[in-house]
Amino acid sequence: MRNLLRVTIALVVAASPASAGSVRTLHKSGEPRLLLHEDLVTREPKYRALEGLRRFNETTLFGKSGPHWDDVRQGEALDCFFLAALSSLAHGDPERLKAQFARHADGTLALDKQGRVQAIFYRKTGADKYRADRVPITAKLPLDNNGEPLFAKAETGKLWVAALEKAYVRWNDKTNGNAANWTTFGKHGWDRLDGGDPAMAMESLRGGPTATVLFKPRLNEVSNLFAIIARALADRRLVVATSSTSAREAKQRQDSAQHEGVLSPNMAVIDFPFRPFHAFSVLGAYARGEKKYLLLRDPYGDRERADGSKDPVNLFEISMEKFVTLFIGLSFEEATAPLSPAGRRESPPARADGAPHPDR
Repeated sequence: MRNLLRVTIALVVAASPASAGSVRTLHKSGEPRLLLHEDLVTREPKYRALEGLRRFNETTLFGKSGPHWDDVRQGEALDCFFLAALSSLAHGDPERLKAQFARHADGTLALDKQGRVQAIFYRKTGADKYRADRVPITAKLPLDNNGEPLFAKAETGKLWVAALEKAYVRWNDKTNGNAANWTTFGKHGWDRLDGGDPAMAMESLRGGPTATVLFKPRLNEVSNLFAIIARALADRRLVVATSSTSAREAKQRQDSAQHEGVLSPNMAVIDFPFRPFHAFSVLGAYARGEKKYLLLRDPYGDRERADGSKDPVNLFEISMEKFVTLFIGLSFEEATAPLSPAGRRESPPARADGAPHPDR
């Protein structure tokens, strides 16, 4: 795995200051990382419980069907890095996602003394060492003028995404030594979701090491990246991809891909429906004949066409040739068993082979 990482690591073309955001290469324990950063919409939310909701419980969090990758709907917070990781976790191991809320030995939710559910995030304390933090949260959420969640949406009637998003804000404030302020976007409020690193979001969810591969549109990347992704998905590990920072960079990468023989001279991919500078869940990797494909999901729950219109399709297929052209980075869990809520290592359940549909 580390040999593959050395082969695929490359510099990223940084976005111009006038662009919506920037991608920076971060180094932690010798590994490159991606940091997504954009300007958060700064308007005051109303902070109260949804009508008829007194507190979070098993039913209000997960409904009758349990967590599903399609429950995730990004709202006004620019936290694609975190929500894409959540969707990937719900796809690969929905039972493990339910354990992001503290539970008793019998599997029931473990509430604190005030009757609040407790989300669990993992803080790195040393080399391959993580500590489970419990974050109690009430059922109050930032709502818009229509009384609907302003940030992570609840279109499926399940509130686990909104609950974990809220807890993640509070945990980040706690981790940085600040007191959480839930009613403003100020220095200690929801601007904590103003961009971030997909790999570090995965670490906080899984309690294990992650890696980020930055790549250029080269032929050798097609097979190298596909091998990394297919292996990770087979092990039920989280995988998130980051798209080009701008249409200009995507055009530059397309020209480079055509020069390198990744794309034929008459193949254009700039009009492929994708949001620039955005994190996507990678939910499938498969071959059709000699061609290799990935199945991606946008955490907004739709996809954006080149003309700015929206396509309500939640999933889209992309060939590896187009993937290495339009995308710049891949973040994934390394091959290490995740921590249980008690801090013990546990092996992920086996995953059956089959068709590349995300519900397999």
